[in-house]
Amino acid sequence: MTLVFWAFLGWENLSFTTEEFENIKRDFKRVVMLSFIIMMCLYLGLSAGVITWLDSSSSRTMSAPLAEVIYVALGYRSGIAVAIIAVLIMLININAWVWGPSRLVYDAGRKKIIPDKLANLNRHHSPHYALYILFIFYTISLLLIYLMGDKFMLIAIKQVNCIFLLLYILSIMGYLKSCNTLFHKTVGLLAMGLFILFLLQFGLYLILPVIFFVLIFIKNHFQKNIYKKRVKQGF
Repeated sequence: MTLVFWAFLGWENLSFTTEEFENIKRDFKRVVMLSFIIMMCLYLGLSAGVITWLDSSSSRTMSAPLAEVIYVALGYRSGIAVAIIAVLIMLININAWVWGPSRLVYDAGRKKIIPDKLANLNRHHSPHYALYILFIFYTISLLLIYLMGDKFMLIAIKQVNCIFLLLYILSIMGYLKSCNTLFHKTVGLLAMGLFILFLLQFGLYLILPVIFFVLIFIKNHFQKNIYKKRVKQGF
């Protein structure tokens, strides 16, 4: 289930690209399908390699199956291949987790959920202030990992996953409001039930995102009231 969850995060990153497509209606479906086929082949290939070649009871198979597959295939030269793949994986993940969230910060600034300064674009059409603020937050996180070690990293990972699950539940609520057929509503409700079951496992980690969502709800409520008053007054 953890593997499926993190695979889904990869698909979600694709959604951050929508505003940068020239023809979203035509090209986005192609990108999703092509990405799905590539990732499915990679997952199935890795699974087949682990099942076929490796000792399932080995500690190395349990902790680093990809490295073990490469070792079986290449022998003593595998260390170089594993190092290259590890570097590529890190670079790809860094790119995804800097680029994707910068668009989320940009969109939140554009909607004035956070300071609208973060929605500014530079001459390259990149949200540079959003990237700057993320650079600060990521630097602080790295310092905390350095000072606190695995303890902080485990807490941070659980907190981030908890927030993602809440976002998915809100997304499913939006999906349920927009779908009309019984089949789609059933699929949405089943997905909602699964995510709620996962969410209940986080316990105290729910406190921070719930507080955040409540504050956003209150802020939006006051903004709507102010807007209605201005409309009535003729502004």
